[in-house]
Amino acid sequence: MGLGILDDKHLDHVPGTALLADMLDAEHHQFHGRDTSGLKHAKGRNADIVLVPQPSESPRDPLNWPTWKKDLLLFIISIDTAVVGAWGPMISPGFGEMAEEWHMSYNALNGGLGWAIFAIGISCFITNGLSVKYGRRPVVMLGNLILFISSVWGYFAHSYHSLLASRIFGAIGMSPFEVLTTAIIGDIYFVHERGLRLAFWGLCLSVGVGGGSCISGYIIQDLGWNWTYGICAILYGVFIILIFFFVPETFYKRDPAYNLDLGTKDHTFETLDATERKGEHMEHLETTKTGSKVAHREVLYTGADEKPYTMWENLRLWRGSESDENLLVIIFRPFGMLLFPQVLYGFITYGLSTSWLVVMISVLAQLFTGPPYNFSVSDVGLISIAPLVASFLGFGAGPLNDWTVKKLARWNGGIYEPEFRLSLNVLTLILGVAGFFGFGATLQNEAPWAGPVVLYGLIYFAMSFLNIGIYGYITECHRNKAPEAFASLNLRNIYSFGMNYFISGEFLIPGVLFGGLRANDVGRLDHEARSASSIFDDRRAAYLHLSAHDPDVDLWKAVQELHREEQVIQEDPEVVKQEKVDEDNLKAAAEDLACYLLSQTLHKVYTYPIKSIRGIALSSLSATYAGFPHDRRFMLFDVKQGKNMHVAGHVEMCLFTTAFDNDKTPKKVIVTYTKDHVFDHPEQNVSTDPLEVPLDPETDGLAKFEVTMHSSPVTGFDMGGKYDAWFSERFGYEVKLIYIGGNSRKVLGNMPPGVAAQQQTEKQASGSVSSWLGNVTSTATTLLSTVTGTGQHEGVDQGISFADVAPYLVISTKSWENAQRRLGEELDIGKFRPNIIVEGAQEDFDEDYWAELQIGDSGTKIVLTQNCARCNSLNVDYNTGKVGEGQSGKVLKSLQSDRRVDPGAKWSPVFGRYGFLARIPEGKEAPVVTVGDEVRVVKRNKERTSFEWPNLST
Repeated sequence: MGLGILDDKHLDHVPGTALLADMLDAEHHQFHGRDTSGLKHAKGRNADIVLVPQPSESPRDPLNWPTWKKDLLLFIISIDTAVVGAWGPMISPGFGEMAEEWHMSYNALNGGLGWAIFAIGISCFITNGLSVKYGRRPVVMLGNLILFISSVWGYFAHSYHSLLASRIFGAIGMSPFEVLTTAIIGDIYFVHERGLRLAFWGLCLSVGVGGGSCISGYIIQDLGWNWTYGICAILYGVFIILIFFFVPETFYKRDPAYNLDLGTKDHTFETLDATERKGEHMEHLETTKTGSKVAHREVLYTGADEKPYTMWENLRLWRGSESDENLLVIIFRPFGMLLFPQVLYGFITYGLSTSWLVVMISVLAQLFTGPPYNFSVSDVGLISIAPLVASFLGFGAGPLNDWTVKKLARWNGGIYEPEFRLSLNVLTLILGVAGFFGFGATLQNEAPWAGPVVLYGLIYFAMSFLNIGIYGYITECHRNKAPEAFASLNLRNIYSFGMNYFISGEFLIPGVLFGGLRANDVGRLDHEARSASSIFDDRRAAYLHLSAHDPDVDLWKAVQELHREEQVIQEDPEVVKQEKVDEDNLKAAAEDLACYLLSQTLHKVYTYPIKSIRGIALSSLSATYAGFPHDRRFMLFDVKQGKNMHVAGHVEMCLFTTAFDNDKTPKKVIVTYTKDHVFDHPEQNVSTDPLEVPLDPETDGLAKFEVTMHSSPVTGFDMGGKYDAWFSERFGYEVKLIYIGGNSRKVLGNMPPGVAAQQQTEKQASGSVSSWLGNVTSTATTLLSTVTGTGQHEGVDQGISFADVAPYLVISTKSWENAQRRLGEELDIGKFRPNIIVEGAQEDFDEDYWAELQIGDSGTKIVLTQNCARCNSLNVDYNTGKVGEGQSGKVLKSLQSDRRVDPGAKWSPVFGRYGFLARIPEGKEAPVVTVGDEVRVVKRNKERTSFEWPNLST
């Protein structure tokens, strides 16, 4: 075989090895002394190139089509592929806004929609089977039809689940372009022509992936993400027409003798003999199982007697079965293809490299919309210009690969080896490694945006050489099984899905530099191991602290009440000792007592009349099942984008302030805009007059307006008129002010008291110790007593307003101070949008474990059900109405290293706890909480709760 390629000791006929260039003397084509002029050759400067495979004499043979017809077909398929390439990542620039709209974490949204990648990997097997059984044309047409339907579906999708279903369905339509294009190129082009065509197809694919994201950023920003699907639906409709008229079937069965896949010169001589005896009988020797040579007669079928297809025959969607094999056998054959070293090599090199690209594309918005870059949606799209330019430059890899192949074949005595296609992969090794690690390093070190963007393009440039090499190598090693080979290669989509779903969130924590991805987890394990060794001392110290804090406490009696069994407990001046009580249980009881007896203070209370606009701090408020009075009874709606407005997606909302006309008995909320110009148009001045909104407007004359927030729908009322106009004028686009009226949203996540507090209590308050301590909880009237088995909160069916998932949000000043220390500067506590702020906690983020609070003499009890997962709204500068610069824009990042502690929101840091008002006894008025009230944690969870809410939890 030569040029470093080893001879096969078992096969005479090695797939892919072919006579490509014969040796020219002055007048004749020669190969080892034999005249090869009977073989068909290329023309012009490639006159010494033997056409591989040899075309038959049939006008139906695609190899005999005129070049313009082949290129037109490839052009349509390639441009179609570009749109398919754009279809997958086109909404990624809008992931940030979509996550805010549906109140999902970025990675939950990204990982969920990544199921489409998984669907591609699976559907490739079906696509392969159908294309081998019924031909290429019907499968390509079916793929376009599916993509058309799914794009229309995506345009009308207004929920996460609907969009997810449309993308999974559309992924089935994408699979033909993952599997069949290379097979089609192998069907209609000769070996020496394929590199250029593969490069063109690869260029279109890269342009689609890169350029599509670039364009879609503007589409999403100006028209909304739904229109990305609307435009694709139009394009797929056009492609269905083009494919119907201009993409005929390319699969053709020609006589095997026309294939010049040779391993020895003897086989070359047999092929020469075959072509010299067209239509004559040829003798072939076969070896029987006994080893004897048996001759049989066979005719070389040239196809010269076949008539060309008529126009109507070419327009048929399929011509019947192209293979006698069972369809299921064909579908499952790609799994066996991975046993071939060439296919396995392609899967490892091409498949795994492109999987990293999938992850990178999916997290671009996450990496660049936050600090230090703070890109807009359209800016994120423009990042794709780098790979777009790199793809055009990388187009040269195709002609260069073809030139290299022909050069090496001439050096190899005219014999072509598929491995020649891999000669340029060394460039991928050098440039690709530099690009991948450089991209991570520049982001990790917050280099100027040009650094990671240029390196992102370098990755695409490097991948151009790899793609052409792998496409050509596999196509030519397994020309007759190309669909199966590429179906097995596309198992990488399943790997890509796994990386996208489980790894993409790790880009940010602890950093993008891949070598540091797991460092934080190792550190966390070490921290937990060291913390475990100190638990004993901490809990023992709790008893000493109790005596110092409250000398009047009858500690002996308290522990006896907790024990619930008669035991002998002795007390000495320094520590409490026991005789029969388990030491671990006693220490845990001490911790519970310390929690209860260490009184805290109600620092502030807030209500937020209009969702995501600054709240109002008051000295006292009544506590109701729906939250504090007037809390989030109004919300704003962006008409153009069809979105509920939240400060993370509409940062200018922080420029509005609210105040009541009367703090005692308010009738109106007064809204003030703090700038004298339209946010998006600083040159356009607006009135500084405030807007007065009635807190309880009559709804009879208002138009109903359907709102869905976090998958929980409610019928609201459009305030209309001057209210909508006032907000629209200041935002610079049409905005509606929506009032919830007497309606409420259903709680879908962690159970509020009236739904399943009993289950929540039993699930969370019971410890791992199968003893009396696991049943110890508190009530409002006793120090610590047992509520397991009672119906304390039973019967209260609570709904919520426009608050996210619960009517109350509780944080502690201790945790707020921790956040400020991380930043090294003062942090506006209003960014956390709390309703209740507690002062006096002993530990940072101690509220993670709070299960129930008792506030003031009225005994107001707030049942805390889940932690609050935080988003980019923390990075907004409330003074400018923009993403903060410097440390003020890094609040979220500062929490990500160690505050991703909730398994239900594993990609987002948590800060604060959501809660509900416990049941109020019949006949009693709503309790009042007042700043300065004593706050006691009357119930703690032994472990952190897990966030639960459809489409929000991970």
